[in-house]
Amino acid sequence: MTVKLVDAKTFDASKPLLKIVEVATKATAPTDSQIAAIRQYCRRDFSADDLYVRQMMLANDQYDRSYERFDAGYLRRFAETAAGKSVLVGHDYGSAPIGRFFDAEITRDAQGWQWVAPFWYMPVSQGNQLERDNIDAGVWNYVSIGFQPDYAGLICDLCGQPYYPYYADESAAYCRHIKGDTYDGQTCTCTYDSTKSDMSTVEMVEGSIVYLGCQYEAAIAKSAEQGEQSKIWKIGLIEADNKPPRGEQKQEDDMTIEELQAKNTELSGELATVKDNLTAANAKIAELTTKAEIGTKLLTDLKDEIKRLATCIGRSAAEAEIVVTTDDVTKLLEIKTDYEKQWSAKQAESGKGEGEGANTGEDTEAKRLNPQQYSVI
Repeated sequence: MTVKLVDAKTFDASKPLLKIVEVATKATAPTDSQIAAIRQYCRRDFSADDLYVRQMMLANDQYDRSYERFDAGYLRRFAETAAGKSVLVGHDYGSAPIGRFFDAEITRDAQGWQWVAPFWYMPVSQGNQLERDNIDAGVWNYVSIGFQPDYAGLICDLCGQPYYPYYADESAAYCRHIKGDTYDGQTCTCTYDSTKSDMSTVEMVEGSIVYLGCQYEAAIAKSAEQGEQSKIWKIGLIEADNKPPRGEQKQEDDMTIEELQAKNTELSGELATVKDNLTAANAKIAELTTKAEIGTKLLTDLKDEIKRLATCIGRSAAEAEIVVTTDDVTKLLEIKTDYEKQWSAKQAESGKGEGEGANTGEDTEAKRLNPQQYSVI
């Protein structure tokens, strides 16, 4: 594993959306040292001409749209654990990988942003010609990291406490803020702090080619429903505990009997509040879970319909799978509408040719397919 800073001219990572990254720069023949690194994963020898090598700009140290960022220690750890990990499509852990990472480096771009930039390879074969063509043509243009964090090291930048309460020290106050909310004119953000994390548990899990890669949410492949549940859960914990901010805890070593009795009554009331809040939070989570299951079913049906239409208009199954890697419903509906138009046009053209022969009227209409009859959404 190589950890070094390289010339910023190699990559242009100055994109308008944070942590949207391109698959690679220019395809070049692998070097002797790269072939040597790759061979440890191969069961037979491959020549330079037999290997397709690329480099990903996979993750950086800037705040993303989930109001989180990695510090330099996290990026170094990702680089250290990249070798041997899989290159996937769309964070699909149920499908076979299309490539494998074999090395990584830390690079800095023209803006001063630090990136973890792992190298990966796939064998050159007829079976992956489409994948290689899509990368070279810029059709597959974005990537996203999947990683295992230590949540104890996710620190609120406003108060300096662990963002999730159960990771806070018992003697300290925990974070009462919500990422993305504004407090006294300052937006709550969080940093994965390597100095406060058990870095032996942190690792890069995989890197995926995606429809529109972005570290926010997609970074650990969590869904929008999971993000909303996490926020509701955090709010419930804050409301359930009146623990004061750091430095305001009262010293209670010399409490009188009366004070202890009053404190016991107060804590009994707080316990009841905790139970009520947890019950309400669980009910909300159950409601959101049901909605998420319905949404997932509808999304799956929509993707299946798009793949069916793609086949009808002559697209390959592999191309159809790439098109539906996004979960952006608006984009998927646009794709579906476009495919339906193409299919209707194709059927109309086919029907016109048949009309010049013996078949007319109802025979011609019977041969035409109306996509709307088969649409799920």
